[in-house]
Amino acid sequence: MSDEDDVTIESIEISPNECPLESPLHLSIAFRSKRAFTAARWKITYTVDTVHTRKVIYLGETDAADYSVGSNVMTFSVDQISTEGIPKDVLANIGLLAATLMEGDKEVLAVNMVTQVRAEANGSLSRVIFSPLE
Repeated sequence: MSDEDDVTIESIEISPNECPLESPLHLSIAFRSKRAFTAARWKITYTVDTVHTRKVIYLGETDAADYSVGSNVMTFSVDQISTEGIPKDVLANIGLLAATLMEGDKEVLAVNMVTQVRAEANGSLSRVIFSPLE
């Protein structure tokens, strides 16, 4: 049994959604664990991947926490998704928001959320993040 089998994602809440790309991000993931995790943390990244380049934006991580067997919830918030230095034509593409459960330096599970970024008529960029549960 892999570590990934130890965790089942029950729900994901993303807000705001269908908003400007650089808006704040609030993420909540409810999960059920078959085993306890000690000093685990969730690392959050946003990856822009094109034919010519891959940019990984580190958004942050949760504080280390002990998760018990059964139902648990992680919450993460960031005031802004900073895309400074990345051209708009690179950003206006499919991206990947990833929440990775880490126990020490070991990756337990990655929750990948496809993100559609599009250029609006006024030149701004907007995002829609899709839950893998829907």
